[in-house]
Amino acid sequence: MTLLEIVPGSPKSIGVKFSPDGVLSIYGVSCDEDPRPIYEQLKNWIKDYCLSPAPKTEVFIRLKYFNTSSSRCLFELLQTILLLDKANKNLVITWYFEKDDEDMEESIVLFEDLIKRKIEKVAVDSYSIS
Repeated sequence: MTLLEIVPGSPKSIGVKFSPDGVLSIYGVSCDEDPRPIYEQLKNWIKDYCLSPAPKTEVFIRLKYFNTSSSRCLFELLQTILLLDKANKNLVITWYFEKDDEDMEESIVLFEDLIKRKIEKVAVDSYSIS
């Protein structure tokens, strides 16, 4: 298993750093016209990772914005990450958002409802998307 690191190719693309040691980070903006190819790559990495995961997996999400097509991809990605729950592995999902961004906070709550799992929500004053 190797490190997966994707630097945003444009201001509309996410950045990713998935490490085999159990730290998975997604950041930036996700509003590509067709985000499916990058999210498929992420889901495939996670499926491979699930074969031999670290004792603890921490998922950190720091998205400034995502569009409707990305929301479906994020949902599918979170469902894939939840394979670790089914394997009884220690999994923590933390989603950072700017404290004044009520839309993002509502989106996180919606994702919690959809995946039927707690997401740690962390409100911050502001953050860099890189």
